[in-house]
Amino acid sequence: MYKIVVGVDGSEGAAAAIAWCREMAPRLAADVIVVHALRPDAEVPSLEQVDAWCAPFRDEDLPIRRVIEDEDPAMLLQRVACEEQADLVVIGATRRGELAGLLLGSVVEGLAYHARRPVLIVPADDS
Repeated sequence: MYKIVVGVDGSEGAAAAIAWCREMAPRLAADVIVVHALRPDAEVPSLEQVDAWCAPFRDEDLPIRRVIEDEDPAMLLQRVACEEQADLVVIGATRRGELAGLLLGSVVEGLAYHARRPVLIVPADDS
């Protein structure tokens, strides 16, 4: 059985990652672990918000597990992927200005450079 870890945060990039997982998880007969990192500089989502982000999985009747913890997003995704021995980590890339990327850092960059498991980066829909 395959395991896919997917990062969610309500962004367009995360929605693209969820859409990819929703399509591919059944084909791979994969378990999906949905991960959300609580950030000190962001509004804490309610459980209902996280459930809403996971709605596409319920629409396809895909079993998922959720991990919601207070940790740096890239570190949390890496840790969960290693603990679960995930076959793949899926995250979405949202385009933002170069300055914002420099100031805020990037989960995508953190995973791309430091991940110990394979990472798939799904671009957000530009339309």
